[in-house]
Amino acid sequence: PYTNAFTLFLAGCTPNWYLQDFEQEHQYAQRAIDAAQKSGFIYVAISASFYLGQAAALMALRRKGRTAVKKIADGIALMKENLNQEAAIGSRGGRSSRWVLLADVYEQAGQLEEAWLALQQGEREIADNNERYFAAEWWRVKGKLYLQQEDEAQAEACWQQAIAIARSQKARLFELKATTDLCCLWQRQGRVAEARQRLAEICGWFEDEEGVDVEEARVLLYHMGEQLP
Repeated sequence: PYTNAFTLFLAGCTPNWYLQDFEQEHQYAQRAIDAAQKSGFIYVAISASFYLGQAAALMALRRKGRTAVKKIADGIALMKENLNQEAAIGSRGGRSSRWVLLADVYEQAGQLEEAWLALQQGEREIADNNERYFAAEWWRVKGKLYLQQEDEAQAEACWQQAIAIARSQKARLFELKATTDLCCLWQRQGRVAEARQRLAEICGWFEDEEGVDVEEARVLLYHMGEQLP
């Protein structure tokens, strides 16, 4: 029973977050919670509840609509509840990534002060636990927050750092996400040729791949190609 519950959580939630298939992420999280609660696996139930809340918030952000504000708030509340429950039972593994994911949801929801606070907590978790597998995403989200404050220089510096870390870890998806953010900025600044060259290099790694991040990068690459003589 434990293997089943943990597999639903780890193999169901995480890949679907990477693919940005939030409906599937939500379904797997709920199935993991149900299986874990049935057999008393508290850690799995708590951890899966974070991704249940995250998926709900991100679906609401994507769909918008009249009920979106409440669904976003409810999703965020569930994410925060998970982090508090993890702390209460002394769980440390993976918390740095969850703080970064919470910061990202806050940023997308326009709650910038809360996003900065979550990012700061993520930084502490990274340092305290030497847990660096999500460090590239930490820098990428930080760049998004600086851009929200119209500090383009700091945003670019953060994304360059995210790209450097992702490359050192061979984390191609994280490199793609940070490069796409950087090239969007360069496009706005008129640095289209430079942006297109940089984005084309990383897109080459994903020639046979699909997913929201890959498609967004390809669309940006296409539009930049149309801008060039």
